[in-house]
Amino acid sequence: MSREGLRLTTLNVWALPFGLSRHTAARMEAISRRLGQLEPDVAAFQEVWTEEARTALLAGGRRAGLSHAWHNPSARGGSGLLLLSRRPFLDVQFSAYLLRGLPQRLQHGDYWGGKGFVLARLQTAAGPLTVLDTHLHAQYTPDPVDEYRGIRTAQVVQLAAALLDRNDPVVALGDFNLRAGNPDHAVLMGLTRFTDVALALGNPQDTILADHPYRRRARGHGNDTGGDGGERIDYAFIRTGDRAEAVPKRIEREFDQALEIGGEPAAYSDHAGLLVEMEVVSVPPRVLPAADPAALTRARALLGQGRSEAVRRRGIERSFALGSSAVALAALPAAAQQRVSRRRFLAGLLAGLGVAAVPAAGGTALLAEVAVPRELAAYAQVELLLDRFIPAA
Repeated sequence: MSREGLRLTTLNVWALPFGLSRHTAARMEAISRRLGQLEPDVAAFQEVWTEEARTALLAGGRRAGLSHAWHNPSARGGSGLLLLSRRPFLDVQFSAYLLRGLPQRLQHGDYWGGKGFVLARLQTAAGPLTVLDTHLHAQYTPDPVDEYRGIRTAQVVQLAAALLDRNDPVVALGDFNLRAGNPDHAVLMGLTRFTDVALALGNPQDTILADHPYRRRARGHGNDTGGDGGERIDYAFIRTGDRAEAVPKRIEREFDQALEIGGEPAAYSDHAGLLVEMEVVSVPPRVLPAADPAALTRARALLGQGRSEAVRRRGIERSFALGSSAVALAALPAAAQQRVSRRRFLAGLLAGLGVAAVPAAGGTALLAEVAVPRELAAYAQVELLLDRFIPAA
């Protein structure tokens, strides 16, 4: 029997473009220094959405001995994923999600981030190991109202389908934006037959912390749905292979230490990360477990709800565009008045705002008219992927 131990870490680094994250340069340097102290064999990062952050983490990884790296050529729109490794990759495959989000929701940047997942194979003494790094669509509204659950379920199905052709043991790391007990989380566990490392070792810990220097400022970022408590949405999962298995040994929350940057309370990120110790152990040939039929049924139902939500959303955005245009047209006579009094000034101001709303409303409606048919077509593609989970007669 062959075996080999590995250390892996994962962190959503919160490196957003346009100055939307705080202390970014200093935090990337702090993360890089911490990598050297942790000495991982693999580091999986998410939200590396600026060239500056990626350059800093690549340099920090090299100093920590993680000389092999994968990333998309574009930091913005290139998934935000960065994978560093102490050993070379046998092969790497990136897949963009068929359903990435809503282009008309500019305040929710998931669509424009080009989200997807990367599968990288590494050689160990017990055989190849597949490492998965991903970042699923965020939840922007608290349960039970979650208009992105259908999109997130589609991402889960696509990710799980990609693992059907892999017989290696798998370790999956990342910001899954899933809450245990929610239906999309159940779909992931049922289709992939993942084991949650933290639960297996009896050490589940929140990765979105209630007492955090960036928590209040990060509201609306998508990881925080407005509650006062913490949440566990970053995970390490494992799945057995047909000739080797991944055996978890230890998991701890990491990158959760307090920092001070420029005299202000700070942290490595608006998330905490994870450090995982595991072994890859060779085993006699075995048949991999099939998907849970209940997960298939639940996935179809959630995808159906996602399609219905897309159609409903298009109707709302059409109505909004028409309503905004009507308000603007009604206000035009007031805007044309020559004499200015306080009351007329306010009326003119409102008229100007109404006229200004027309392009925005029209642009949103136009994006929706283009995006919704594509969204529905993507749902149809994902539903076809579910057929692959049905065992042959």
